[in-house]
Amino acid sequence: MIRCSMPNRIMAACMAAACFLCATASLHAGDLRHYSIGVYYKGSKCITGICVVRGDGTSGAMSVFNEFGIKAFDAVCSDNKVRVRNLVAPLDKWHVRKVLSKDMSFVFDPCRPLKRRYEIVRGNDGAFSITNKRHGIKYEFKPIRYVVE
Repeated sequence: MIRCSMPNRIMAACMAAACFLCATASLHAGDLRHYSIGVYYKGSKCITGICVVRGDGTSGAMSVFNEFGIKAFDAVCSDNKVRVRNLVAPLDKWHVRKVLSKDMSFVFDPCRPLKRRYEIVRGNDGAFSITNKRHGIKYEFKPIRYVVE
């Protein structure tokens, strides 16, 4: 277990907020969706953080940040084809890129037909989860609601 002093925790939180704001600053507010994301591999948690999605269903972009503001990966969708870019070093493998590309295509176009190895569960509050049965990977997306006073 790594222990951090309070100034280091504050610095990490500031860095996370700065990365989040920089990623969303140039985008239109109507095109953005913010999710809390959890990625589970065979039941154990791998990645948790924030997912920012911009797009209209057939094209767009998304970024996934962990709790410390470090970018896990980006995905770009154009012509109904998803390309994963800028993966963090432990995930930067050709097989991981291939699986993530196919799995993240459901985020951009949730109405596309499902193959047998996928399962999508939608909640009433806008939350959804994508399960890749072949590889034992589950992605949980929960919308982040901002309260403006």
